[in-house]
Amino acid sequence: MSKASQVRPHKEKEMFCSPHRIYNIRGFRLVTLVFFFVFIFAVLFLTSFADVSISKLFYLSPAQSSRTRLYGIMFDAGSTGSRIHVFTFVRIRGGQLELANEYFDEVKPGLSAYANDPKKGVHSIEELLEKADDIIPKDQWKMTPLALKATAGLRLLPSNSSKQLLAEVRILFQDSPYLFPDPNNVGIMDGPDEGLFAWITVNFLLGGLKSDNSKQFGTLDLGGGSTQITLHPVDPKTLQEAPDGFSRHLNIANSQFTLYTHSYLGLGLMAARTSTLELGQVVKDTNGKDVKHSPCIHSSFRDTWTFGGHSINFGGLGSYGFNTCIEHTKRVISQLKVHKPAGISSIQMYAFSYYYDRAVEMALIDKEKGGTITVGDFAHGAKEACSKESTSLPYLCLDATYILALLKEGFGFTEDRILILQKKIDGVEVSWGLGATLDLFNKMT
Repeated sequence: MSKASQVRPHKEKEMFCSPHRIYNIRGFRLVTLVFFFVFIFAVLFLTSFADVSISKLFYLSPAQSSRTRLYGIMFDAGSTGSRIHVFTFVRIRGGQLELANEYFDEVKPGLSAYANDPKKGVHSIEELLEKADDIIPKDQWKMTPLALKATAGLRLLPSNSSKQLLAEVRILFQDSPYLFPDPNNVGIMDGPDEGLFAWITVNFLLGGLKSDNSKQFGTLDLGGGSTQITLHPVDPKTLQEAPDGFSRHLNIANSQFTLYTHSYLGLGLMAARTSTLELGQVVKDTNGKDVKHSPCIHSSFRDTWTFGGHSINFGGLGSYGFNTCIEHTKRVISQLKVHKPAGISSIQMYAFSYYYDRAVEMALIDKEKGGTITVGDFAHGAKEACSKESTSLPYLCLDATYILALLKEGFGFTEDRILILQKKIDGVEVSWGLGATLDLFNKMT
């Protein structure tokens, strides 16, 4: 079980942190384009409320509307772990909202690992929820909204299993002292929302929501079961040439955005590892069991890999190495037909989650500070990882080679493409949690 619990205070002066940390988000609305006239009505509605103060738009109760501090609890039930985000916001003059701090903690494995024992799974969530009691003043509990959003781990489970797990979480939240007015606040998040909320988080923290396109950052999120790419296009071709369903409309900070975004279920790192191992040569062992032998695994290594309820007995091959491995990872990418967005070379991209973790393991960035690297650096790291045996990191060759294939063969990035890798921005975890919490407040108006 890994722990990363601490209160992370807001710091006013850090790299990429600007005076734009304070936002007027009174017009926060998330608009889905279903029918043209519905969209027009929504835009007019939002515009008419442009001058409504945050105490009105984020109205939760008469007592809360006058409070100077607001709290929100968001659970991220990911494929490899469950995480709690406790956000503290401070309201200042003019109805503006400032993020004061974030408390973050996590437990492993993820909720999806308890498909056969939902009550045990919800106990892991309960342990995290108890941590919030020490962060939020007791007299604020009943006014603090609480939600859990599950991602690819639960999307990949049979419907029955995921429903049972979520039902147990709802019971826990209903019995808690926190504000849980809507059962839908516990559910499986749509993949595009995952990318959208991560984009909001990054640009909220970096000031991009108040500035022109040149100050906005695209986001690349690599989870265990799925991966997302989200950006605000600067070239009309990006949306014109995108497949249907690759755009989302957003109204936030009194600005409207049409974003390019897509989530690829099955192309998260753990899911891709599973698919790559499945491509291995089948050889029966002495017990008559099938063993998949992969060129992405060193010939001396053998184990059983389990993800999403599926187990694979696997081993390595004598042909282990970068050139043979990348052919397998390219096949995984090609099976899901990843789209290469046009006209995005000038957009700075933030990459996080497993992009960050594997870059740390390849010594491409500092574990605490992160860094700026190129796709070519990933290529160098992958080749280095595949040139030797690592007993402590037996999957590094496979994972690094897959990431390279995703960036180049999938998204079409060139080797000189610069990526900014960060785990935290201004002390706040880079994830979709903050964006989803802002949306949670908004839906309660």
